[in-house]
Amino acid sequence: MPKHNDYVKLLKANINKKFIQRTINPDGKRLGGNKSVVTRQIDDIVFPTVQEFKTRPLIRLKTGVKTRLRQLGDQSAMDRAIKNNNYVRVPKQFMEKRMDFGRWLSNSSYVEKLRNKK
Repeated sequence: MPKHNDYVKLLKANINKKFIQRTINPDGKRLGGNKSVVTRQIDDIVFPTVQEFKTRPLIRLKTGVKTRLRQLGDQSAMDRAIKNNNYVRVPKQFMEKRMDFGRWLSNSSYVEKLRNKK
């Protein structure tokens, strides 16, 4: 059974990642079912499927620094996240216990509470 504290600990350890910051504070703007905070986990890599681009966005959502967000397919999103160091590598024990940090990050009531504090 996944342990809530393990998820929270991993979140806090990676709090400075851009996609985690956007997850916690999506500037109060939501688009199509929380697309600003969609994450996936493939193997031991958690990454955002919606990423920042400076030109020709498919999904427009203003952020504080004149960037736009674009929805990508899983493989493209993972490759780009790794290239830009905008991903989280989950510990081996998460894999062994089938803990999905990406799903937790997208759906956690804990993360929702952090959003509401902003």
